[in-house]
Amino acid sequence: MSGMEEKSGESPSRALLIYGSETGNAHRGLIKCSEYWRAHSDGSYVIADVLSGNEVLDSLEELAQKYDVLLIATSSFGEGDPPYNFVQFLIKLVRAKEEGVGASPLQGMQHSVLGYGQSVYPTFQNTPRYVDKILGDLGSRRFAKRVELDEGQDESASGAEVEPESFGSGGGIRDGVAARAHVGRDAGVGEWREAVCAALKLARKSAMLPPVCAWHEPGDGNLLEKSVTELVGVRPERIADASQPYLMLALLVALVAGAYFVYLS
Repeated sequence: MSGMEEKSGESPSRALLIYGSETGNAHRGLIKCSEYWRAHSDGSYVIADVLSGNEVLDSLEELAQKYDVLLIATSSFGEGDPPYNFVQFLIKLVRAKEEGVGASPLQGMQHSVLGYGQSVYPTFQNTPRYVDKILGDLGSRRFAKRVELDEGQDESASGAEVEPESFGSGGGIRDGVAARAHVGRDAGVGEWREAVCAALKLARKSAMLPPVCAWHEPGDGNLLEKSVTELVGVRPERIADASQPYLMLALLVALVAGAYFVYLS
């Protein structure tokens, strides 16, 4: 039975929330959105899980079988690169695009993206735009327009921690950005949260409709696309290794045992 056939019934749409964040800000924002969506659900959808991009271990085909909607909140870093905990998910998407020309493993799914960042940087919003575009290229329907947040001086002055957006010189993403391409964080999160909530309630019947907009809305369409080769080299030392805590514990035990042995001798 195909994924589309399985989703044709009246069971609730299943949404997976995925974040990429350097400081935890996008993560916290997505958690707050998830709480709102759960509280306002009419039973037509469920929030299945909230994961970092690196925690999404399923293949794209498995994602399409298990979920109906992908909701993404992420920032960019460096030369428009993904945050350290989002790298593996973006690699998964880019590899599918590079290796399966014309393939649509996410056919029948729907998505929306919330972009964090600061518009003073030249590669502003590159990762949110890239993931929004490539999800559509792989068959997913954009069911709510991307919102691009500009975490400016008003948030910084209030003591809120902002995402450390791109600091490199690559690309001209900021040049010519449309007036509504980015909004303040509080207003933008609220705007996206409400639009997604409405779209979730219609998701069971909207998967085969045209996308609500093109990937380059909002914005000017400028984008720095990244290859798998480029992404593999993105700050690999920051990619979480699940075995690391156990290695540290083993080292600590060995040091204590060694000190105790010296003491006895």
